[in-house]
Amino acid sequence: MDLIYESTPELYSDLFEYLSDRKAEGKKVIAHLAHEFDPPELIEAAGAIPLNLIFAGNEELMQEGADYMNPTMCTYARSLIGMFKLKDQYPKYKFLNLVDVIISSDYCTSNLLIAESISKNFGVKSIEFFTPYMQKDQHVEFYQEQLRNLALNISEITGVNVDEKNLVHLMKKYNGFRETLSKIHELDLSGTNQIKIYQKALLFGPGGVNFDELESIKRKEIDVTKKNVILSGCPVFIGDTLAELIEEKCGGSIIYNDTWVGDLIYLSNSEIRSDKSPYEILAEVFRKNKSSAHCVPNYLAEYGNRISEISKKTNTFAVINHIIKFCDLIGYPRQGIKEKLNSMDIKILQLERDYSSETSGQLTTRIEAFLEIL
Repeated sequence: MDLIYESTPELYSDLFEYLSDRKAEGKKVIAHLAHEFDPPELIEAAGAIPLNLIFAGNEELMQEGADYMNPTMCTYARSLIGMFKLKDQYPKYKFLNLVDVIISSDYCTSNLLIAESISKNFGVKSIEFFTPYMQKDQHVEFYQEQLRNLALNISEITGVNVDEKNLVHLMKKYNGFRETLSKIHELDLSGTNQIKIYQKALLFGPGGVNFDELESIKRKEIDVTKKNVILSGCPVFIGDTLAELIEEKCGGSIIYNDTWVGDLIYLSNSEIRSDKSPYEILAEVFRKNKSSAHCVPNYLAEYGNRISEISKKTNTFAVINHIIKFCDLIGYPRQGIKEKLNSMDIKILQLERDYSSETSGQLTTRIEAFLEIL
């Protein structure tokens, strides 16, 4: 399989084949949302296949999901539920029939409601996994217990007990996987294609992608006449055309992808130590996280520092902060984000949107106007 997929139907077809093969091996498919506190290496160590639910970006899915969730809930959440609703109507979504379990996390309200709705309405078993909202010692200890409980709950479903040596092996494997992904921005590729590599890699995991292909896809050159921007905030999910809009229609170039489905995943890497259990090591990843509005007390300062470093590294001083409408985490500190970046002479466009096709003209106008001032 090529690292850069040509179309979403092709990607969905490959995913169905991949998951079907794993199911034939006796594996269970554990779905989880696109947030950083559900370690895929732990899911795999418990004998399951992690499926990162990084799908959205379609008006029909958003509207169908509104039958199950309040229209003022996160657009990503409604789109995902709409996808489950239509999985038997559209063959391209049939891979969702292979999902055995969904992890119900309190990362945000929408996360809880998505899992609850999918479990209730589409016959998918859910298991709970709670993440603290602070990073003090007692909260890190609680998170570690939640990791152990998650492993036990998955093991009850798969019949595979977590072997700690194997878990450490998988942690090293995922560390290398995320390390490679973190260097994608260095390639001579458009931001759209970089995002496609991230998306496909997160779906298929370290065992399902061939990074040896990277050497053969460096040939595509970046158009130096385009205006460089850093993409921050909410991700471009599979099915969303925002990246193409920025690069192909508006004349921008996404030089760095600082989102959940982007370089932020590198911050999930663990520091392997022989004097600590793998659960302690994974809990330390939570403690050291400086990127999540979920739990980082000085989030704005950390965000500003990160963007400043990226700006200097890439010589890019413009940010498109992507805000999915009604995202209660990313949307909350938007004014503080704007003031923080402006104080560092970094221009920012706060791009709040849903997946309505009727807003595409407005988005184009706003993006083009922003790029004009760079």
